[in-house]
Amino acid sequence: MRAQIEGMYPGEPMVLDDQGRRVSLVLRLIPESPAEVAQLKKFCRWTEAFSFHIDEDFRENSAHVAPVFGERLFSIVPRPAYPEEVR
Repeated sequence: MRAQIEGMYPGEPMVLDDQGRRVSLVLRLIPESPAEVAQLKKFCRWTEAFSFHIDEDFRENSAHVAPVFGERLFSIVPRPAYPEEVR
């Protein structure tokens, strides 16, 4: 299984808020065999940690073993400009 992270580097597609600040990263798990597709589908169903998607653009392409992926958004916590001192 291959992992792909979107939104970490400049130029990559990313989730932005109304003011143009980056608010989350996307972690995508891409299976590379039919057995991994079954494992990912079961994992997504059991945990609800990742959403299971079927990529409709590649459904017709027989070269792709698995036109599916699991995806999860991770929010980015903004750091305060002036961190409070711990006493």
